[in-house]
Amino acid sequence: MVDEKDIPAREEITNLLHLAAKGDKSAADELMRTIGKELRKIASIHLRRERPNHTLQTTDVVNEAFIRLFGKEGREWNNRQHFLSAASQVMRHLLVDYARRRFFEVTTADEVVWEYVNPYFVPASRPPQTQTNSVFRVYRYTEEEVARRRRAIEARNGADGLASFGEN
Repeated sequence: MVDEKDIPAREEITNLLHLAAKGDKSAADELMRTIGKELRKIASIHLRRERPNHTLQTTDVVNEAFIRLFGKEGREWNNRQHFLSAASQVMRHLLVDYARRRFFEVTTADEVVWEYVNPYFVPASRPPQTQTNSVFRVYRYTEEEVARRRRAIEARNGADGLASFGEN
């Protein structure tokens, strides 16, 4: 059971939300201390719906969501519930964007063989002209396929045209 004296007054949280939205860093810090536990609970709920060996942690999701919510001045929050609803939505978008930037191979026993995270991923929420995702498809080649492709490139371009195909 939650002790009533541990729950800050609604007006206090709303006031902190308004101040933080206007760029007040101390209000944002106080807000995080005040409702951080609720934000971690929301993030935890979202992460439970993800794969078991997810590389993002609850704190990562909370911190990134908080930065996105207060990264731009001018956002107004009506109250605590309005803010928590927006935070939940941002957390969900974070997890979806994170999943879209990953490529991996899984065995039949659901073990990840390899994983690549595209460092240049731009979320779909950004305007189309700023989306510069450079990896659209990943192929896994056997050593024989790499050797065959290397020979084909070498025959076409000479040994200097190989760059670093197939090398780590």
